[in-house]
Amino acid sequence: MQNFIYKILVMLTTAVAMNSLQTSDVNINEWPLIVWWYDTIFPHVDNGGSVQEIDCGEVKCHSTHHRDMIEQDTLQTILFYGSDFEPTDLPLPKKNNHMWALLHEESPQNNFILCHKDVLKLFNFSSTFKQHSDYPLTTQHIQSIEYILDREPISILEKNELRQNGLAPVLYLQSHCDVPSDRGRYVSELMKHIQVDSYGECLNNIEFDHDDLVGIQSMNSEELYELIGQYKFHITFENALCDDYITEKIYRALHVGSVPIYMGASNVQDWVPNGSYISVKDFRSPKALAVLLNSLDMDDDSYLNYLEFKKSEKSIPENLKAAIKNRDWSTSDLGSQHFLNGFECYVCKEMYKMRDTLKDGEILTSRVLDESHLNCTLPQPSVGTVKTLKKDDTFHETLNYYQQTAIHAKVLVDLIRKGKNDLSDFWELVAEFMEIASHTEL
Repeated sequence: MQNFIYKILVMLTTAVAMNSLQTSDVNINEWPLIVWWYDTIFPHVDNGGSVQEIDCGEVKCHSTHHRDMIEQDTLQTILFYGSDFEPTDLPLPKKNNHMWALLHEESPQNNFILCHKDVLKLFNFSSTFKQHSDYPLTTQHIQSIEYILDREPISILEKNELRQNGLAPVLYLQSHCDVPSDRGRYVSELMKHIQVDSYGECLNNIEFDHDDLVGIQSMNSEELYELIGQYKFHITFENALCDDYITEKIYRALHVGSVPIYMGASNVQDWVPNGSYISVKDFRSPKALAVLLNSLDMDDDSYLNYLEFKKSEKSIPENLKAAIKNRDWSTSDLGSQHFLNGFECYVCKEMYKMRDTLKDGEILTSRVLDESHLNCTLPQPSVGTVKTLKKDDTFHETLNYYQQTAIHAKVLVDLIRKGKNDLSDFWELVAEFMEIASHTEL
């Protein structure tokens, strides 16, 4: 979904690039160079030129999506989009004038290989959902503090009337079912103890009244807002559990005044209003959670306490206020800088610093990413343990894939450190390593 949205935004956003030039028209070594390895997210209109001039205020860089430009001797950064990162499609060998940048605003489930610290060390710059990233995108799903506060919730009288007419107290809206957070298992168990209206393809038990609400194009529609706002509670479970990975689900629920039931980032309290949500990690089981939800459904005063945050900006965490205030990109104003352009300029400025201070051969070791830039841990079942899973449970596939990507990461890093010019034997070496590992486990 996010790829679609961002491609549209890039098309509409004011480009940073000032000129489109053929290589013969410019001294490519004059400024540092940024090479976007995937042209699908190149944030400029190419117009057939090989390079773009980008103006980042006090400095300028060249930018391109033409891969052959990596042969230039100038200091350059090759920028990878995390969801498209492929171990067998890399610019090798990694030369001393090459730095790598990782842009990965999406869920870690899109590419588990990037969750392993050895692979992160291949990169020199990052822009991810992590707040400790070089160019953090943690607040990418919230336009402003006003978005959370300003909309009036449906009155409790109307919500109670809807309940009396058969509306469930809890809403679940999800069509991406088998995910690393294993959210479906938890919701399925919760449904045994409280009524849940489940739209979408996952655990579906109710259909939309209007076809316009089907599909990603409706995710920010007023019609959907009105639907969610009718429910007292909204299940807002992330597809992966990583600190700082906070998506539009919980912000949308807060916007319309439906109390979020949250599973996701363990530090969610840093990014949403105090007392505004219910976290599943505070309950020993879905049944225990249902006890509270049923109680709140019958107690208007206690329920309304969760909506008190709407009355004052004091409920907003300072961390969230600062992040929104300090970011130099916009999520809603199409005339402002998009984070693709923002990260590009961040990298441009950093290359100037490094060009002025580093000696030959120091670039690769001068700065590398650590776990704080992306790392996410091994997925676990949302209910029970791995040992309690049946042999045919599909969650085993998620666990196996995560563990396999750890092997992919090790093989990839070993080959790159050996100065390989290509990785044509990557999968063969992965198979050999897995075979050795399987015998070791036996």
